[in-house]
Parts: sequence; structure tokens; C-alpha cells
Amino acid sequence: LTNNGGDNFAIGANGAFTFVTPVLSGAAYNVAVLTPPTGPAQTCSAIGGAGTVGGANVANVAVYCYTPTVPRYAFSLSLNGIGSYVVDPATGRFKLTGRNMSAASPGAIAVDPTGKYAYVVSSTW
Repeated sequence: LTNNGGDNFAIGANGAFTFVTPVLSGAAYNVAVLTPPTGPAQTCSAIGGAGTVGGANVANVAVYCYTPTVPRYAFSLSLNGIGSYVVDPATGRFKLTGRNMSAASPGAIAVDPTGKYAYVVSSTW
């Protein structure tokens, strides 16, 4: 983590944390993730990470990290084909990342173990 562009601090687990350099009452703070975890690679953000210090310690900053997911594939009537989707970590909803194939009537979909390729069999042969 970093606060106001300095005072770098590493956290290795869930729970409370305290920066070494205190921020005076009335001064601004801006906590950001400097280097996200790499095993596995994660995307992180500091929620509630900016504001002005009041009369007490700031206790509402939370660091949220997630592991990006591989695309999931589904037939979409609105696309009239197969679309690739990922889960949006902010909303928990599927987010379209691309249209992969037009198919009026897919009979089956198989995805390779890496999640990189989707194979579609037409049911209208």
C-alpha cells in the first residue's frame, strides 16, 4: 500500500493495518494499492481510501483483491450466437467481453481446460 504517494507499507493478510507515518488531523490521506499480489495474479483497490483525517484514526479503508476469472461462454439470444463473459467483481454480474460465433441453433458447447477456446456443434446439420 501507499499513502499520499509515499509511506509504502506491505500487508500480507486480512485485518487492520497502520502506516508508519501518521497523517495529522485535518490533512488529506490517499491510500492506494502499490503492488498487487502475484501468486495468483490479482487486481486490487483501496475502498474508502481517500479523505480527510478527523479527530481519530481512519478505520474505514478496506483493500479488496480478486483473481480475474477466465471467460465463460454462453449462448445469447440477443447476440444470436455464443458470447464470452467474465464476472464483474464490482457488481457480480456477467460482463460481455466478446462475441465469438454466430450460430442460430447450437447443440452443444465445449470449452478447453484453459478456457481459451470454445467449440460449438450446430444442432441444424
